[in-house]
Amino acid sequence: PPIMEETIRAEITDIGVREDARRRGIGTALLDAALAWVRASGVTRVEVQVAHANAAAQAFWRRHGFGDFMDVLDKRL
Repeated sequence: PPIMEETIRAEITDIGVREDARRRGIGTALLDAALAWVRASGVTRVEVQVAHANAAAQAFWRRHGFGDFMDVLDKRL
């Protein structure tokens, strides 16, 4: 059986704000615009991938209501 019921989802692959421009609401404004577009498209789930070691990015996404969903394991060869 499928483990996911939705047939479509949105994925935000990148939001970037220069370091000297951070903490001014720019990232939030970009995210709000993206989420408004997603909602208008009828999509009900948004997914982002954030490096585990990127504490600032982890905090940004969690502050905006994103939470743990799936662990991605990696092995370098």
